[in-house]
Amino acid sequence: MVGVNAGLLVGTLSAGSVSPSPDRMRFVDLGGLLGLLTGLGAYAIAGTPGQADDGRALYGSIGATTASGLGIAWLATASMPPQPRPRENVVTHVQPTITPSAGGLTIGISGML
Repeated sequence: MVGVNAGLLVGTLSAGSVSPSPDRMRFVDLGGLLGLLTGLGAYAIAGTPGQADDGRALYGSIGATTASGLGIAWLATASMPPQPRPRENVVTHVQPTITPSAGGLTIGISGML
């Protein structure tokens, strides 16, 4: 869970400097989807029928091939032109949030970057 939140935070903070075009992001998304399908196929081919599995091999296969698909698509589309972004009237607003929940609290950050 910490890795997901750290990735979201780093991605949000670095997105402004990267500024990929929507077309490039579509290709990167397709690369991730192709990686996911490749991982599922590899697991289905390499799996042994009737043997108990706790899911680690499945999740590892999917995670590795999805990350590879995203990385390969990102590198393959590196020469695509970036999307021009207007820089006037940029407003940044970050607000901490605390929400009561059953048995404790939910702490988070919301805002607009």
